[in-house]
Amino acid sequence: MRWPTLHEAPAMLTGFDGSIGADRQQSAPFVNLDKKRQPADRPGSAAKLEPRGVALVTGGSSYVAGWTIIALLQAGYRVRATLGSLAQEAEVRTALGRHVRTEDRLFFVAVDPSSDAGWSQAMSGADYVLHIASPLQGVRSARHMIAAARADTVRILATAREAGVRRVVMTSSVEAARPSRLVNDVLYADERVWTNAWNVTLGPHIRARTLGEREAWAFMAQSKGSMSLTTLLPSLVLGPVLGGQDHESLEVVARLLRGQVSSLPKVGFSIVDVRDLADLYIRAMVHPEAGGQRFIATGAFLWLDYMASLLRADLASHAKRVPRRKASSLATYCAALFKPHLRPLLRELYRQPHYSNDKALRVLGWRARRSSQILIDCGQSLIHHGLV
Repeated sequence: MRWPTLHEAPAMLTGFDGSIGADRQQSAPFVNLDKKRQPADRPGSAAKLEPRGVALVTGGSSYVAGWTIIALLQAGYRVRATLGSLAQEAEVRTALGRHVRTEDRLFFVAVDPSSDAGWSQAMSGADYVLHIASPLQGVRSARHMIAAARADTVRILATAREAGVRRVVMTSSVEAARPSRLVNDVLYADERVWTNAWNVTLGPHIRARTLGEREAWAFMAQSKGSMSLTTLLPSLVLGPVLGGQDHESLEVVARLLRGQVSSLPKVGFSIVDVRDLADLYIRAMVHPEAGGQRFIATGAFLWLDYMASLLRADLASHAKRVPRRKASSLATYCAALFKPHLRPLLRELYRQPHYSNDKALRVLGWRARRSSQILIDCGQSLIHHGLV
């Protein structure tokens, strides 16, 4: 059993009460997610803030990038997406074509994600860059992850500046704002909080993501010109399957439904819907006040055992293999002794952080779906596509 950390399955927020129904229980100063939402259920609904242009989306074959491309096209933008190889184009275009017309406003360009090759061509004429591709895939050691994250940051920002891009929206992780102190008896964090990236007890992905974002803001502090930067800090990304895309972040739900988890440790996740995240990318891309800002992108926190109970209750016969047995702390520690990939779980046991999305709500008018509904939508989609 391997549970992804939040940066690996990308963000976090409300509902700090640990009981069932956590995403419905709010308390000041936290955001009430049950307030009437704007129609952000339709991807790209925020894009009317500004005239359309050309947006470059990196990592075009990824799950988050796919839904973001759909949102951009539905909103009237022309989209250029990067791929590691143009051999992927047909599969990606087919998957996206089930949701939106792609023939006349979507184009692909091949780049080398680990070098400068192709990036100038990719960004030429672009008004915006949405940097969604992860520089950490396939990188193992902490030292190489940190180096890759920093190099990727400088490459994207320097090339975008030279190409005359107006704004770069860069993906960080809610783990880059990981709280370490209690505020009113709650592990609370907003965009002012930064993870201590030199804490070697944290996972290498957490440290690399944090230092990559730090590098971005340091670059912008020394940069001249009109280009602005916005960073988004998403939590665990769930939602409907998008055929032909990488769905690694959905594995936490898929493994529960497949019965690949024998017992449930006391860990949890803050959750964001992939469609809401796509909407936030567009809002951050065009809103005048978004430049120079970080935005946490997350919904409510759910404990893993509550997630399992929701799946069993709502998906009935399709959730017969979802486990019921809870793992004690002792059992989790013992399992980690023999299975090193479980050791990151130990620092998350009984840890329930609250990541505030108030800034995205207040500045950008963004709303997050209820985490419980996101989970069920994800499960239903996995079942519909035959992935569990």
